[in-house]
Amino acid sequence: MDRFHRNCVPLMYSMIDEFFDPSQLLNSEQKHLVIKSFAMKFWFLMKDYQTVKIFPKLDDTRQTIDQRFVIDYNNPKHIQYFVSEFERPEEHFDITINFIKMGRELVNQFIVQECTDIEFAALAYIMFLIECEKFPTIEHLINDQKDIVLKETYAYCISKFGIEQGGVKFCNLFNLLSEITNHGIRLIEDMTILKIFLNDFYDSWLELEKCEEKITDLC
Repeated sequence: MDRFHRNCVPLMYSMIDEFFDPSQLLNSEQKHLVIKSFAMKFWFLMKDYQTVKIFPKLDDTRQTIDQRFVIDYNNPKHIQYFVSEFERPEEHFDITINFIKMGRELVNQFIVQECTDIEFAALAYIMFLIECEKFPTIEHLINDQKDIVLKETYAYCISKFGIEQGGVKFCNLFNLLSEITNHGIRLIEDMTILKIFLNDFYDSWLELEKCEEKITDLC
């Protein structure tokens, strides 16, 4: 699974370079920094999007991990397979269940909000713009682009759901953005602690430097 994540990072880079216009404002070093902070959040968003499409019921315990894998935290065989790459998988079993449950809780928030394809796409683009705000030389250009996207997203919500419901929908959309960010922070903190207590613990999101050569080749 971690090998799959590492291989996906260059694909994310190519997607950003081709479809996210502000990427043309970034130099190679800036693009590298952005992808390292954007990759995990975007993966969460895509995983949630796929799960909502395939398992849209709130009481479902399954979720997609990527385009090829589905995991059910109530199925011990799924968890055993997921942790089998570790040297001592038994030490990772309960921890992995907790991580997967946290992920499914995030999915359920998207189900409750009934997010559309356009809303998922808007979230991905806004997430990218937020990551680009850290560079002072282009901050004003990024802010201009973000204002345009926010206005377009608000207009979409109003046109589709009406003024009152659309306004609520727009606000809830950015609550979901905050939830993705907070989920990522919690997960990184938990995994960092696990690296201290479990010698065989490894996760690609903590080791994105391993992808540096592949990303650099694309710059």
